[in-house]
Amino acid sequence: MGARAVFPPWGRTMKRIGSGWCDDVAAAVVTGGLAVLFMALAVTAFARESGWKLTKQDENPRIFAITEPSASNLNVKVIALTCEEVDGRKSLQFQIYPTNLEPILPVGSSRDQMKDEPRAEIVVDGQIYPTLLAFGGDYGVLMDREEGGLPVLSRPLLEAIEHGHTMIVRFDLLREPAGRSSEFDGELRIDLQSGEGSAAIAAVRRACAL
Repeated sequence: MGARAVFPPWGRTMKRIGSGWCDDVAAAVVTGGLAVLFMALAVTAFARESGWKLTKQDENPRIFAITEPSASNLNVKVIALTCEEVDGRKSLQFQIYPTNLEPILPVGSSRDQMKDEPRAEIVVDGQIYPTLLAFGGDYGVLMDREEGGLPVLSRPLLEAIEHGHTMIVRFDLLREPAGRSSEFDGELRIDLQSGEGSAAIAAVRRACAL
């Protein structure tokens, strides 16, 4: 049986930060930027370990579940499941951090090849979740539905991530040549059970009450 698509309320619509989709979206993503320095430090520690790791800052109650791709053709080093809070509301996000200060791109590509409306989808054990792709600075944020005007990772997707085995994130980031239809050009493959696996993901969900 082929992969089955699970569509969010807005179908396949993709928006970028700055597009005027919703002020709360920008706030939810920008607050994640406060974690960039911490994530850079986490990358250094993570290099000595494999799989999911639950991490938090001593001076901050926020916790992160972080891992790196098991396979990828993108310039991505770390994927983080984080709990963000905007106006008293919490939401879980996937934040994707590149290996350098460049935008997230297929290896060997350049910033001037990026399309204006990139898109993504998440596939967990063969089930497709069309996904909202936003950018905060030079890192990416993935979410698959809207609740009260705030983009979030849905409970069905979170359940699949916590209990699944393999997550693939596909990206359509580069402009196609004239006359060619849109297609995915980047991919991350993530082992959901490696390292602390389900326990780390579940801990972040508990912290976010999701």
